Amino acid sequence: RRPEERRLARRQAIVAKYDAGLADLPLTLPPPATPDTRHACHLYTLQIDEARAGITRNDLLVAMRAENIGVGVHYEAIHTLGFYQKLLGLTPEDLPNAAWIGEHTLSMPLSTAMSDEDADDAITAIRTILDWHA
Repeated sequence: RRPEERRLARRQAIVAKYDAGLADLPLTLPPPATPDTRHACHLYTLQIDEARAGITRNDLLVAMRAENIGVGVHYEAIHTLGFYQKLLGLTPEDLPNAAWIGEHTLSMPLSTAMSDEDADDAITAIRTILDWHA
């Protein structure tokens, strides 16, 4: 197989591991790819609703990083950023769904350099943190 196909297969394996390991948690997982598409599996994003998970996205991010898990925020609603608020004249209230998604989305680590153990560590960390806040 070509290198890009091997990299995609590795990312797909990590996504499958996350899907299985996080399925029963009070999180919104990424939807599966539709049968007529080919997903790049370049990000694995979760939505964290404090009412369901018992923790905010930001607090979960801090807790995961304290466990040495490289989570991040890839999506912020553009209209909530100062430059664009001035440019567009919008407030977060103007696009509440986009603002909510930006405030509640967390990206899990996803890299071809990750081992199965790395993915398992990320799953264990998020499960442990959510157990603390249940």
